[in-house]
Amino acid sequence: GLIPSAGCLITILFSRRRLMRFRDLMKLDTHESKKDFVKGVVGFAAIIAFVYLGFRYVGLENLQGKIESAGAFGPIVFILLKASTIVIAPLNGAVFYLVAAPLFGLGRGIVYSWAGDLLGAVIAFWISRTFGIRIVKRLLSQKMLKSLDSVLWYVGIWKRLIFARLALSSITEVVSYGAGLSAIPFTQYFWVTTVW
Repeated sequence: GLIPSAGCLITILFSRRRLMRFRDLMKLDTHESKKDFVKGVVGFAAIIAFVYLGFRYVGLENLQGKIESAGAFGPIVFILLKASTIVIAPLNGAVFYLVAAPLFGLGRGIVYSWAGDLLGAVIAFWISRTFGIRIVKRLLSQKMLKSLDSVLWYVGIWKRLIFARLALSSITEVVSYGAGLSAIPFTQYFWVTTVW
């Protein structure tokens, strides 16, 4: 890990309220109502189906052509597909950075890539904040889950989140899901994520 798990959890969860919130999010609640469980499973399945069908329809080798053929909706398709690579963490979004400038020009390509990253980060935050660790375990790869404990030290306070956004940019998915599991207010998370 990046730092020892016990030390980072004690540091970030310094108040009793934050510790209780974290415990509630991390444990698998066996008393969870069937309605909440079904809602989580349906939401998870809808996200997986959207991403699967999107990539099946588009195909990475034909990505540029498909986005171009979308015409005026090309930027929206691009932003949604880029966001999905953060929500479904094992998907690699690097190809979108490569095709953004040839598709839209350098300036708009950067803006659309940023918008997709921001949208994906916000969705990931709310998924983990709403459904907790149960869904996060299904959306992150095993390798990413191993780094989640260490990342939690960075994402509970906005000043550390700035550092995490800059230094841990290769695991932005873990940072986004981890922030949702922490006690950081959404407004602080949103502004840090928007700027960095």
